[in-house]
Amino acid sequence: MELRLTPEQDAVREALHDLAEREVRPIAREAEEAGEVPEKVRGLLAEMGVLSAYSEDLGGQGRMDTLTSLLVAEELGWADAGVAYAALSLFQAGFFLDTLGRPDQRGVLKELPSWGGLGLALAELTVGLAGPPEATKVARDAGALTLHGRKYGATFAAEAPFVLVSALLDGSPGVFLLDAAIRQMPGFKARREEKLGLLAAISYRLDLEGLPLSAGDLLGEEGAPSEKVEAALGRGGLLACGVMLGLGRAALEYATAYAKERTAFGRPIGAFQAISFKIADRATELEGARLILWEAAGALEEGRAGWQRLSSDAAAHVCRATITTCDDAVQILGGHGYVQDHPVEKWYRDAMTLALLIAPENGEGERRPA
Repeated sequence: MELRLTPEQDAVREALHDLAEREVRPIAREAEEAGEVPEKVRGLLAEMGVLSAYSEDLGGQGRMDTLTSLLVAEELGWADAGVAYAALSLFQAGFFLDTLGRPDQRGVLKELPSWGGLGLALAELTVGLAGPPEATKVARDAGALTLHGRKYGATFAAEAPFVLVSALLDGSPGVFLLDAAIRQMPGFKARREEKLGLLAAISYRLDLEGLPLSAGDLLGEEGAPSEKVEAALGRGGLLACGVMLGLGRAALEYATAYAKERTAFGRPIGAFQAISFKIADRATELEGARLILWEAAGALEEGRAGWQRLSSDAAAHVCRATITTCDDAVQILGGHGYVQDHPVEKWYRDAMTLALLIAPENGEGERRPA
């Protein structure tokens, strides 16, 4: 595997980091308190092509390969995970329509606003963004199709003109394009989630009970091979891991800078081995998680056998490394780690919330005594 980025990928990463540093991170607290992404940031993300990374013939700015998409996700996660989660749900929804949809379905992208035009509902209680659906299913009865299940962390699901929902059809994963009329049916309930973190991203719990579907709601043709759908869903899980990695990197950088400036007994606290070893260990773990994540991205992009296992491993490593890093950042800051004067308490909350959406079994992390 080639671990060096291309000049084009370096340029994308630098441009996104500049945007993240200048425009997104300074408004992170404001976005969290407002519970939404500010309009100015929405416009800037649209200008950068983050909200329209689909084919140019549909009005987009061109598709991105999986690794380049990960670079975007990491830089946005470094800036603010809530903003990143909302923006990348639109990024991924556009990718689904572009790559899986029939011509008439793909054409929907030409008519939608850049922000909030597509809702996305993927995560379940036991299966997060890192895997295909398990509990959400489409039932057949005398030729009629009905949708049953519950989704968590669904974005724009109560206001978007269309919502994309992943579900099993005849045992194979599929993605269904539902229009706004579905929200008027008694079997559709959207409840806004009260979350610990990711507060800038409005999200919903969807209860779907007996919603009538047609075969035309399925992206693509019924009976088509499911490998392409599985790969698209797997890509979405990797993007969430990219956001998580950016979170961990932000916490590590902040804690490192704090340890250099904060003094105790006449020396910076970073000079004490208990602190310096902790920082070194977290840096090593995050870098290792990044390499596994990039390897998984390469395997998925190339369609190599075993990409699912690599993706699962990447999700576990990224979640564990980031939660531990955010935990340590709070401890390194001591009492300052628990107040809003410093961002580490927010990053810890964001990390715990995102971990539960990526892969629920990784959400508990490892809470160690100070």
